[in-house]
Amino acid sequence: MLRALFKRKPRLDAREPAERCAAVAALDPAAQDERERLYLKDPDTSVRLAALAGLTRTDALAATLDDPAVAAEAAKRLLALTDEGSSDSARRHPVVLRAAVAGAETVDAATSAASRIESAG
Repeated sequence: MLRALFKRKPRLDAREPAERCAAVAALDPAAQDERERLYLKDPDTSVRLAALAGLTRTDALAATLDDPAVAAEAAKRLLALTDEGSSDSARRHPVVLRAAVAGAETVDAATSAASRIESAG
């Protein structure tokens, strides 16, 4: 019983990436500052991806679209957070456009996304 009371919570500054991932999973969804910091600066890709899963700041996601370690997942997250008519310039980034084609649920959606790639290129 005492062991359960004094069991350490996972820490965001822990040495082990698995412990940092567990700490990210326990974060309040409103803890966007912490998520953004870990997403942009943690040296371990698994921690960055854990932070990305709950990140809602499109500017932070857009800042990593050229980072091969996280670009594909950042693009998917951007697509989930913004709509097609969004004025967010990140939606016109080639990585995001390719993710839109890959994730299209209909032929029309895929064709539309592909035409935007062609227009951007």
